[in-house]
Amino acid sequence: MHRIITLAGSYGFGILLSMSVNFLTIPIVIQATGAAAWAGLAVGQAVGSIAGVVIGLGWPLLGPAKVAAYSDWERASYFRQSVLPRLTLLFIFAPLTYVALTFSSPANSETEANFVAALTALTLALGASWFLIGEARPLRLLSIDTIPRAGGTLAGAITLLLGGSLWAFVLLQLLGAATACALTSFDVLRRYPKPAQAAPKTADGLRSQLGPVGMSLTATLYVSAPLVILSLIAPAAAPVYAMADRLQRFALRALQPVSQAAQGYVPAGGDVPETIRRLRLALKYVAPLALMCGAALALALPAAGSLLSGGEVFVPWQLAAPLGVATSCVIVTGVIGLSGLAPLGRFPAVFRSTMLGAVVGLSAAATLGMTNGAVGVGLAVALAEVTVLLYQLLALRAAIRTSGKDD
Repeated sequence: MHRIITLAGSYGFGILLSMSVNFLTIPIVIQATGAAAWAGLAVGQAVGSIAGVVIGLGWPLLGPAKVAAYSDWERASYFRQSVLPRLTLLFIFAPLTYVALTFSSPANSETEANFVAALTALTLALGASWFLIGEARPLRLLSIDTIPRAGGTLAGAITLLLGGSLWAFVLLQLLGAATACALTSFDVLRRYPKPAQAAPKTADGLRSQLGPVGMSLTATLYVSAPLVILSLIAPAAAPVYAMADRLQRFALRALQPVSQAAQGYVPAGGDVPETIRRLRLALKYVAPLALMCGAALALALPAAGSLLSGGEVFVPWQLAAPLGVATSCVIVTGVIGLSGLAPLGRFPAVFRSTMLGAVVGLSAAATLGMTNGAVGVGLAVALAEVTVLLYQLLALRAAIRTSGKDD
């Protein structure tokens, strides 16, 4: 238990450091370059995160659990197996990312600078932070991944404060991310020399990862694509939605320990009846917490957006309210899906709920965004998350009934 608490605290410090730097950077970038330029960078990061899921080919998603279970020889082979495919896809998708940004970059923003922001997001798929997580090395992750990334962003922000250009900011941010990518990769290669035996064929390892990659891509699409869609159909509204979306992500990331604690507590019950009892107990506390957090976010977004942007960006309550609803739903489904349905053998239901949410959210964002701008996209996001929650509740009800019959 002491080791678990220590690990959680170490990882939490890294998350807090990264969030703090990114949060403090928002007003600096907006004041120095304008809301439209900042929104362009947000769109670039969104496009980069979508492409990054494909480039990562499942290693950032599946890698930590596999690394934790592998021997040293298997770890060495597994990491080396990942390098060439990811680099190859980088050279394929980087130009495609630039093409996407030529169409989706907001007005009064620089496409090339947005592309550099996208490249910074892509480095998350190229580095070896996932390997260090699998090794349970939070301090090493902090020192050679989190700190270089945060340092690049902080250096860029300081440059802006001293009168530097937007290009200086994005290039320093990319430099920090690339440094983290290189440091983590070389660290793993140094500590795990090339095995004497040949590594398994790459194609064999990739086939088992395609399914989870599809699920991760679907989830990333309906989280990141609404901003890109809005930038395409109503570019003038992009700064408003980008601000609301960024603040919502900060809130959700801060609340990650809630779902992480549930994932450690609920499945540890062992048998099905105890797992269900623990899940009900967890939801008894999580549900009201989710409602309070969603309401707090909805109330805070207008003032927070205005404060961080120096009055340039105001998030209306018509957008804040649906994002508050979406936040409440995400907190609850984070417990029901991975802590309830998955341990009960209903992981396909989690996948179907994600697919359904993506279909509902993306189609609604395209439709409502054209008629209602940022508010319409916010309503689409809320509709998607409510759909996911309802589907998972029905699936959980069916799972509990089935377990009762089996007993």
